[in-house]
Amino acid sequence: MRRPHLVLVVHAALCLAALTWPVYPWICERVEARPLGLPFPFAWHVFWVLSSFVVLALADRALAEDA
Repeated sequence: MRRPHLVLVVHAALCLAALTWPVYPWICERVEARPLGLPFPFAWHVFWVLSSFVVLALADRALAEDA
């Protein structure tokens, strides 16, 4: 398995854990912050969507260089 594929698999597993039972209730129930004026649970989802975009874009560049 090439490195970009491994990074995608690890990031997908982290996203799954961060947005479901193991981590989400633990993080979002205890934080009262409002980053950028957004409620923290919403900002948490926005962060993971943006991080997914960045990881996919970097993986695409890495795989395009190999082709």
